[in-house]
Amino acid sequence: MIPVDRKEIQDLVKWKPVLILNGTLYKQVFISHISSSLCNITSNHGKCLPPKIWNMIFRFYAEEQLSTFYRRHDHFFVQPSRLQTNVDGSRNLVCRRMQHNRPFGKLRNDDEVVAAEFFLAKPGSTLLPHPNPFGNPKDREYGQIIKIPVHLLSSRVKFLHVGIKVPDVIMHIEDSACELCCSTSRLKCSAQTAKKVDLSILDHPWKEFKATTSTFLKKEFLLLILWIGQGVYSESVFFTYIALWFSVRARALGSFISGIVAVLAGNLLGVWLDQNQIALKKRARWAYAVIMTLQGGWWIWLTVNVTKFRRQGPIYDWSDPGFGSAFGVFIFLVTGFQLNYNFAFFIIGQISNSPQETVRLSALLRGTESAWQALSYGLNALPIFATVGSTYLNLGLWGVSLFPAWLVIRQLGTREKQVSGVEERVMADTKA
Repeated sequence: MIPVDRKEIQDLVKWKPVLILNGTLYKQVFISHISSSLCNITSNHGKCLPPKIWNMIFRFYAEEQLSTFYRRHDHFFVQPSRLQTNVDGSRNLVCRRMQHNRPFGKLRNDDEVVAAEFFLAKPGSTLLPHPNPFGNPKDREYGQIIKIPVHLLSSRVKFLHVGIKVPDVIMHIEDSACELCCSTSRLKCSAQTAKKVDLSILDHPWKEFKATTSTFLKKEFLLLILWIGQGVYSESVFFTYIALWFSVRARALGSFISGIVAVLAGNLLGVWLDQNQIALKKRARWAYAVIMTLQGGWWIWLTVNVTKFRRQGPIYDWSDPGFGSAFGVFIFLVTGFQLNYNFAFFIIGQISNSPQETVRLSALLRGTESAWQALSYGLNALPIFATVGSTYLNLGLWGVSLFPAWLVIRQLGTREKQVSGVEERVMADTKA
């Protein structure tokens, strides 16, 4: 961890990382400041004393601290909230005290250490599958407020630190209570070699652009582009389908039923993927096989329907003959969209090698989905695509995406995740 520089205050308020405040040193610096003032000083509790009296109090306090030098200092987590400007023009860094409900010394493996350090840098994030050690971000709105005068950060005594790592938490917050410090490579690298494990997203836009481009060109992601397309292209297809061939009240019924069915299907998929007692390889392969088999059947069903409807031009209401066979495929396609969408983020989490790459892959996934959807809605503006063309195209996308996506799915759960380049260098230095 590194001391906070007062020049970084705006960035701290913007990004809101977890900081460690040394309460013992903060009291010393604060009392030293008020004792050197030229006018009477009023404390937070209304005590107004001249500087000489405050100076005596400070000396007594300093002597007490000197006599207890080897006692453990009082450290705790704080999170920057905002900057407050006082009447005299001075500024306070307003922070909230934070509590963690999962001891960092009880982390079980390297993956949990990575996740914990990610949450230290971005405590409000919900991107990782690991539980946030600081709990629900909304609960932090009620933490104790601590106002730190910004000018105190220029003191030679450094009491506020940023860039917190797991060993820092174990040493200063948890009194060095660690169960895996001898067996977890990340803790050994950080604590023994004093090398920083870089877990932050690069701030420089050009470097981040290059890193994101490199992530996009990953073989695994490129193989998934067609599969992503067949999943999200369908949105414009089934919505155009129900708009063209069904009455208004039939569309309303479709929206109602499809929403319920999609939520249920998505939760069932989540329950299956969360069965950690089952091998990841089996969970991923079975989910992929079931989803793609169902999708194939539904697209064939829709292809038969739209080919017939183009010739006949029907408008179905729920009381009409043949309504069930025409209407049912819409419900299933909405369900398939939800299953593909959820499964895509599961895959992204599995092919990612670091928290930074998870952020980049998730952004690329959303960008790729948006590109496919823009293409699908644009093509559906053409009558031939609205009636039959997009259905045929989506069926073709489903077919050509099967094998490339399978090349990615079959690797899940069969090998250890690759470590990032920074981790490789740290491990190499450690072995050397």
